[in-house]
Amino acid sequence: MPQLIMFYKLKTKSTIKKANSFDKIEKTRIANLINTEIEIIGRISDTKNDEEYDLFMKEKLTLYGKNARASSSETFSARYLLLELFCLSHLKGDRENAELIVDWVYDNKEI
Repeated sequence: MPQLIMFYKLKTKSTIKKANSFDKIEKTRIANLINTEIEIIGRISDTKNDEEYDLFMKEKLTLYGKNARASSSETFSARYLLLELFCLSHLKGDRENAELIVDWVYDNKEI
């Protein structure tokens, strides 16, 4: 289990590093799309109990994971991978890793 934890934390850092290599327009576009998804997840969390929310996050985790692996675009792959890692962080109770993703989004989204 500790190896899995280290893997997704390392994957988050490497995906953010990759996303930082994109030009400003691409970073902004990805950050805006991720921000929209995170806002939706936040609104949904207010309407569900813990069990329903965990199920919802597992479904999102699966969806984002499939999209990340199916995407032929590096930018969209990074977008879905960051969303997948965000969901995984929530399910693992890893607030620090989730905040790392949110911080990247806030630093790059269009205001």
